[in-house]
Amino acid sequence: MLALWFASEALKEVRNRNQMMLKAQTTQLSSALEESNRAISDVQEGMKTLANQVRGLQEGRAVSRETLEKLETGKPRRNLELPAAEPSQAAPKSSRADSSVA
Repeated sequence: MLALWFASEALKEVRNRNQMMLKAQTTQLSSALEESNRAISDVQEGMKTLANQVRGLQEGRAVSRETLEKLETGKPRRNLELPAAEPSQAAPKSSRADSSVA
């Protein structure tokens, strides 16, 4: 009977030690998980901000394209069809203009 009592006391001691070790480990794990959750939340907030910025840029690009299309359709086409002036037809530079710049 005495042996049984010693065995039960030893078992209680082992359980207490195991519970203390588990508690210490779970505390460390909980702390690490909380830190990870905070980091993930920060990343999610950053991603939301970036997504909003991308959406804004896409909307701005669409507006710019519409504006450009309107400008291109309203612009006279003759400016695009003029041939480039040949060097012999270009107006000669005067030497007076060059000297006044200096």
